[in-house]
Amino acid sequence: MNNVKKYFFLTALFFMGIFCACDDNEDGFYDNVYRIYFPAETDSLNFTFGDKVVACQRHTVQVPVRLMGLKTTRELKFKVELDTASTAEEGVHFAPLQSEYIFLKDSVNAYIPIELIRENLSKDYNDVYKIVLNLVPNEDFELGSKQNLRAVVTFNDFLEEPGWWNNVFIAYALYHPGMYQQLIAYFGGPLEEMYVFSNYLKVMYVFKHEVVDYAKEHPELTSDWQFMPNMWFPFD
Repeated sequence: MNNVKKYFFLTALFFMGIFCACDDNEDGFYDNVYRIYFPAETDSLNFTFGDKVVACQRHTVQVPVRLMGLKTTRELKFKVELDTASTAEEGVHFAPLQSEYIFLKDSVNAYIPIELIRENLSKDYNDVYKIVLNLVPNEDFELGSKQNLRAVVTFNDFLEEPGWWNNVFIAYALYHPGMYQQLIAYFGGPLEEMYVFSNYLKVMYVFKHEVVDYAKEHPELTSDWQFMPNMWFPFD
């Protein structure tokens, strides 16, 4: 075989190798099939209703989905299914999933909106609800990286004790989520430690009227709230 023929022979083998690699590629970078996956952060998306005001009864978590390779050239639809590992009940703890979701034209990002429902959630510390989603192939998409085909959303309605509570209220009350929720309702959100100490008198005033007085007026709702005897407040 002369040098010219050998050159063309090797060139042909090279391109055949590329085409074969394209056909066998599982990640979708080199073929013409659109492939999608969940980015790494969807391994654990967490939300709590506990530190939200009572009026916040629903919250939508946006679960991201990514496209491998180039942007879409048209609007496409993709699908997910609820994994049996989920502990949250569809239609009770979160709104029913849609049959399909949309990837907009010229995009590499899409989102699955999941509306969480507070009404039926337990307030117990141990009750954490979990939604597990799996991407499934359809007529528009194949699956991308095998390690990123599942997303997990966890949520609860437990109000964790803030680190500053005992430093401020140790002589007044043992922590109870209901007490803190009364403060959150007044201030419009959870309290940061710096704010509490910088506004000590105001916080104590609100605690007296929104927690202590509320408990006296509603004993049937606050029977498990524990106050210290002989409380003294630094204001009239």
